[in-house]
Amino acid sequence: MACLLPSTSFPSPNFPSSHEARQHDVFLSFRGIDTRNNFTSHLYRSLQQKGIQTFIDNEELRRGEEISTSLIKAIKESKISIIIFSKNYASSSWCLDELVEIFKCRESLQQLVWPIFLYVDPSDARNHQGSLGEALAQYEESSDKKKKEKLPEWKITLNKAANLSGWHLDNGYSIKNLKVMNFSHCQFLREIPDLSTVPNLGSLHLDHCKSLVEIHESVGSLTKLVVLDLQYCSKLKIFPSKLESKYFRTLNF
Repeated sequence: MACLLPSTSFPSPNFPSSHEARQHDVFLSFRGIDTRNNFTSHLYRSLQQKGIQTFIDNEELRRGEEISTSLIKAIKESKISIIIFSKNYASSSWCLDELVEIFKCRESLQQLVWPIFLYVDPSDARNHQGSLGEALAQYEESSDKKKKEKLPEWKITLNKAANLSGWHLDNGYSIKNLKVMNFSHCQFLREIPDLSTVPNLGSLHLDHCKSLVEIHESVGSLTKLVVLDLQYCSKLKIFPSKLESKYFRTLNF
């Protein structure tokens, strides 16, 4: 999978000093069914490739109704929390509890919090409408007393998140417009899949991918490809039979 990110880049914050016992640079809060295998996994890989130590949970940590002590510990040990608000984020009481913990750390530990609104509008979080509002309404009608008791705090925290500076990625962001893929130093990458869905790709960086064996034939049909960097791909065996782009400036093997 490619490390897809919108063209907007994350700023470089002034991290707290190293003696403050922070184990992670970034904690990712997200709704697994919406984004685990797409946006979130791409963001995670991109951050890791830039040397940013990022915590991402696994399914084993998400058992039961209550947020685990392991996740609370990971939040507290992070310098930044990135919250990926998606359609079903608020339908998970776990995510909402996680959100509350993040804002507690923001207030008590001066942790930085960056929201990303992925195909949902920030005003939906602020005004409790849209898919986020619908999820909150279900808690209102729920017979679960504990969730009802938490609801006011969830609403307040969603409002706080919506008022922070962040990123709003709507449906206008299309993979078809992707121009750069950077897999450099992805040590476990074995193959490049079909890239025919990214016809505007201009740069494909694969240098130092020492496990890379195969590049899909579709890469040869990318007519706008300008840079193809394959330096130190020592195990590469399968390569497109033809490169159709007339715009190559860099072709490194």
